[in-house]
Amino acid sequence: MLIIPAIDLKDAQHWVNEGARRLHLVDLNGAFAGTPIHKPVVEAIAKAQPELPIQIGGGIRSLETIEHYLDAGVSFVIIGTKAVQNPEFVEEACKKFAGHIIVGIDAINDAGVSSIVYTDIARDGMMQGVNVEQTVNLAQYSGLPVIASGGVTNLDDVRNLK
Repeated sequence: MLIIPAIDLKDAQHWVNEGARRLHLVDLNGAFAGTPIHKPVVEAIAKAQPELPIQIGGGIRSLETIEHYLDAGVSFVIIGTKAVQNPEFVEEACKKFAGHIIVGIDAINDAGVSSIVYTDIARDGMMQGVNVEQTVNLAQYSGLPVIASGGVTNLDDVRNLK
């Protein structure tokens, strides 16, 4: 998996030990390729952490991929590009996999989206901390739970969002 610079996926246990209540994984190679590249890595993490909710994004463009990840033990699947290209796909995914779909770009409240992943691209991989102000604004505007991504360096960054 391409991670710029972030934790190595083998360090998922570290975040569990630190008190993480959910793991946010992104297959960046898959996002660029348009199809997941690192399914086995994600599957291994889900198998090693069966009690911890895991969400995965990156290259998810089909219902089959969503089903595969959910069957492998992933709790939530993030739809990004496909949500913008084909909003009907989000509706179909939400109907088929209710409560397990997150949209990573824009919230579509009527479609049944459960939450939003907000990534501040300018901070992603820069270890500068999360953009608390924008994350809070998005949560207030959308009325949906917002998961901060981009810039998270430690659990203090996560605590600052509360």
